[in-house]
Amino acid sequence: MKNTLSIQTHIGGSVQTDIVTYDHVSCMEIHRVGLHESNVLEKLVEKKYYQHIKGSWEISFPDDNWSTTQTTFDKAVDAAQMHIFSRDNNISYDGFA
Repeated sequence: MKNTLSIQTHIGGSVQTDIVTYDHVSCMEIHRVGLHESNVLEKLVEKKYYQHIKGSWEISFPDDNWSTTQTTFDKAVDAAQMHIFSRDNNISYDGFA
């Protein structure tokens, strides 16, 4: 049983989330302009709804060609937050011992 969450940022700055659960229930939300993807994920966690859905979770960022599959919603969100941070804070440690 796998659930999916896809997160895309539109040209105007709004963030779109598409969720499909293992039992084929789907929903799409467009979040207000200027709300960062990490904030959207925080709001989804605060709802405390998705944590109770059975099965693993795949979160994908099609714009980045990145995805992760984790055993729980919270673990998937943690991995996605780490991806967002490393993408937005591209720090090179080349040359450091």
